[in-house]
Amino acid sequence: MKAEFGVAVGTGSLVLLVVHLTSSFAAAEKRPPVRAPIPVARVFDRTIYAKDLEPSAEKSVAAMLALYERLGAPVPDDERVQLIASEKAAIAKMSRAEKRRYRKDTLSSMIWRPLMARYVEEHNLKPTDGEINDAQAAFRRLMEPEDELSEDFDDESLSREQIEALRKQSEELESAMAESSVQLWKFNKALHAEYGGRIIFQQSDPFEPIGAYRGWFEEHERLGDFAIYDAKMRKNFWKYYQDNDRDRWAVSDPDPFRTPWWLMQPDSEVE
Repeated sequence: MKAEFGVAVGTGSLVLLVVHLTSSFAAAEKRPPVRAPIPVARVFDRTIYAKDLEPSAEKSVAAMLALYERLGAPVPDDERVQLIASEKAAIAKMSRAEKRRYRKDTLSSMIWRPLMARYVEEHNLKPTDGEINDAQAAFRRLMEPEDELSEDFDDESLSREQIEALRKQSEELESAMAESSVQLWKFNKALHAEYGGRIIFQQSDPFEPIGAYRGWFEEHERLGDFAIYDAKMRKNFWKYYQDNDRDRWAVSDPDPFRTPWWLMQPDSEVE
């Protein structure tokens, strides 16, 4: 009886094992295959994947928090959660066209930034403290005297410590903006001197050397410093630099980089 019982138990276990394995294989067949990340571009040694170009609430908020940290105003955890939730809601409302534009701009930025960083390093174009201070002072003169921050400084409901913290944050933000503006101007000036080409007016950058940008990118692509594998994305990337319609914004000044635009006289005009 014991032997028969043992055989019965062993047979039953084998049957259960076969059923389990069969069910597992069937479930595995029904699961969608795991897709490998799709590479769309490369800049230097970094591969850029399609997922890197998708809107991300976490990445957007992380960049925002990094700025607040730099300004000495860390955001509490509960506010971070609210920021991420708000960003997710905004992303959910994006249209297909807005998402395509986001991917295009993100790809351009991911290629642009490391190339620019290397050029700045190789050509010693880092802004000096004096250049940053001059730009910061000029921007202050250009600002409206009665802005919201000035009103905050006069708010009687704030303590002296809060006002000083606001003033410090304001100065840090002004300094960061000035440094960024000086860096871009020095980069543009050097690039235009090397590659030439047309210059167009932009509100965020009065003298954008779009012709030099094109020559610079063409050289880096030829050297293999970056590559865009996706044909459609590559076409969209180059469209901005090859679009002749932008000629209507062309600047005719033969030497627009003789003086930083923030130091030009108020009556000077973009020609």
